Amino acid sequence: MAISSPETRFNRSESRNTSSIGGFELKGQRLPFVNGLNAIIGENGSGKTTLLQLISGASKKSHVSKLIRDNDMKEDGGVDPQKIKYIEQGQIIEKFNAGKLFSSNEDSNYKEIDHTDFKEAYSTFSEELKKAIEACIKRKEKVSSLADALITFEDGMIAENYYVDVEENKQFQSIENPHESALKDINTALIKVKALLENAYFSAYRTQLDKVANELRTIKDDIQKKWAVVAYEAKVKNIMHGSIKDYLGKVKENSSAKDRQIKEYEKKLQQFIDLIVEAVQVSVLDIPWPQIPPIFEGMTQNPKHGFYFNKEARYNGTSMEESFFAKMFKKSYGNIEALQAIESYEKYIDAIRNCTSAQEIDDKWKENFEKFISESIEANEYIMEGTDRQVGNTLGEMSLSYYKFFTQDDQDWSILIVDQPEDNISNNNISQKLIRYFNAIRGEKQIIFVTHNPLLVVNLDADNVIYLKNDGGVISAYNGCLEYEDEETNILELVAQNMDGGKETIEKRLKIYGKGN
Repeated sequence: MAISSPETRFNRSESRNTSSIGGFELKGQRLPFVNGLNAIIGENGSGKTTLLQLISGASKKSHVSKLIRDNDMKEDGGVDPQKIKYIEQGQIIEKFNAGKLFSSNEDSNYKEIDHTDFKEAYSTFSEELKKAIEACIKRKEKVSSLADALITFEDGMIAENYYVDVEENKQFQSIENPHESALKDINTALIKVKALLENAYFSAYRTQLDKVANELRTIKDDIQKKWAVVAYEAKVKNIMHGSIKDYLGKVKENSSAKDRQIKEYEKKLQQFIDLIVEAVQVSVLDIPWPQIPPIFEGMTQNPKHGFYFNKEARYNGTSMEESFFAKMFKKSYGNIEALQAIESYEKYIDAIRNCTSAQEIDDKWKENFEKFISESIEANEYIMEGTDRQVGNTLGEMSLSYYKFFTQDDQDWSILIVDQPEDNISNNNISQKLIRYFNAIRGEKQIIFVTHNPLLVVNLDADNVIYLKNDGGVISAYNGCLEYEDEETNILELVAQNMDGGKETIEKRLKIYGKGN
């Protein structure tokens, strides 16, 4: 077996690993580890996990520490703990259930998704949609109010006093600058371009970015001038509004009863005229209804060790129009056409999900929108092996992929210690894949594992098999390569007698070399 196998110790090249555990002591007996593949076997409770915790430097429970003391167990020192990768029994299940199987030191292999563009687009859409609905209601109210508008003409209501008659203009009370938002956006764009210019990565594009910055500055200067005109107008109107208020207050103090009566009549007349003007203005006003935002990409992909760690938001490559309307409004208001028919606050309240009064409109709108955003940016994490095969999310499939992933990572560790790597993995996948992963690194890493599966001992052609036995708390050990045999120890026989399916596995293996019957 040792001579004929193409994977034998005599044929196998010397390990390139420069950091390994030399062995351990058990009551003065030294048992070596080889700088290759070491399999630890034995019944449950024989001390296999205790040995792994001893050599890995892992924290030990009280019963483990007692077993170590009672058997005078010592590990070889001098190995940097950072060079050891220790996978405890149950650790894969624990990390799998926590969604952190492929994470390292709390650092996820899944890159975060930038949702900024998606959020801004739908936030703007939501705000403009709300304004459009409320503009429809306002138009209907203004036109309907004409039916109740009434004023009685009264003769002789002409002001006769020494005061100059000044009318207060409502438009002077407040002025919204239509250039405010545009100026803010262009400033934001300039800040971003400036950041790119300061980024060393974009040094090759400095000329083009300088041109972009200059163009943006030109646009900003033009918008700034328009903004300044309106801002100056607002300032002047504000001064005029204050002065008129002061003047009218003084006039009122010095007016007679008749003067006040005339003034009240003039006020009612002006309100009547204003009502007509406003009704005409809103009736011919073209209400701008916003366009549904485009489809956005919301996905990241991180290639690592032959795998792709993908994180994909729900909105990725998908129209969220139906989802938006379903989350914001009741079923009968599931499109813009239905919303355009809303011309009263009663219908407005009825349209918004979970809204029961006019006082709740703003809060429920905001609450529904936040739920829509929250659900839209929910991300699904999945792993691709290569570019065409998605790794299944069962525990067995993920465990197998986990072993493949980290056995291809040769940067940080030199010694792999695993407690029962066969857990959750079928015998077929152990034979076809897991053994191949361990074989791929045995010439570069020291591998020490505890196992109850004979496939990982026999089919891996273990360089060193350590058999542990616990007799009332007293541990004894035997070791040797797979084909080792002397007067006291026969490794193949220990495998056959102490591992379920060990005899059958050895017989199948021996048939390869024409020795088994």
